[in-house]
Amino acid sequence: MQIAEGNESAFSDFFYFLVPRLKPAIGKFTRGEDEMEDILQETFIKLWLSRDMLPNIDNIQGYAYKIALNTLRMRIRHEMLHRRHREQWERDVFNATEPGYIGQQGLSEMQEIINRAISALSGQRKKIYQLSREQGLTIPQIAIALNLSQNTVKNTLIAALASIREQLILAGYHFTIACLWLLF
Repeated sequence: MQIAEGNESAFSDFFYFLVPRLKPAIGKFTRGEDEMEDILQETFIKLWLSRDMLPNIDNIQGYAYKIALNTLRMRIRHEMLHRRHREQWERDVFNATEPGYIGQQGLSEMQEIINRAISALSGQRKKIYQLSREQGLTIPQIAIALNLSQNTVKNTLIAALASIREQLILAGYHFTIACLWLLF
């Protein structure tokens, strides 16, 4: 199989053959064209990275469908987990009656501080933070997308979160890094 040997032209042909067939299946479960394109891109990145396994696969089209659906499933699972943690955090913050209660006004102020801190991040820190928190990509996915090592991505994300946390502390909010992880 030419794709397994690294033939980019054969992979491109397969891509253009399969995308119109995958779009309807993926599109049913996504919230728009951008999200569908992200899933498809991730699918074909995974397919290309595992191309050495293709000679052992009887139905490459079925294999690609499986990758796409697993990618979609993992994204949905990640979003549900993130939403569940965020909802729990919001219930804890808005229903608290003990010292440290933030309330709606405090949460808005805190969001403003976080937004300013994100804007002040350096180019690569900001990009990695946004890919992680706003687009929901994992460290391995970011590493592939930016052609960086996973350790570089992880360390950069930790540094970005530390910088944001520092700005919150300067403003009088004392949170653990775990709380920041759930914020965005």
